[in-house]
Amino acid sequence: MISLNPNILTTKFPLSDQIEPSCIFQALKHSEWRQEMSNEFNTFLVNGTWSLLPKQPQFNMIGDK
Repeated sequence: MISLNPNILTTKFPLSDQIEPSCIFQALKHSEWRQEMSNEFNTFLVNGTWSLLPKQPQFNMIGDK
């Protein structure tokens, strides 16, 4: 379960629908999103959720959407 910062969930003024990037390329343009992706990645490693392994030639890589 991911714990979200309550300051991110509430705002005094309405926000645009474009706040959340729709792809990795948009997210990488913003330091806040890069930091959050790094935090999430590190949390996965610390919690033992999964680990990165070197690519093995006998296995296919799993893509994204």
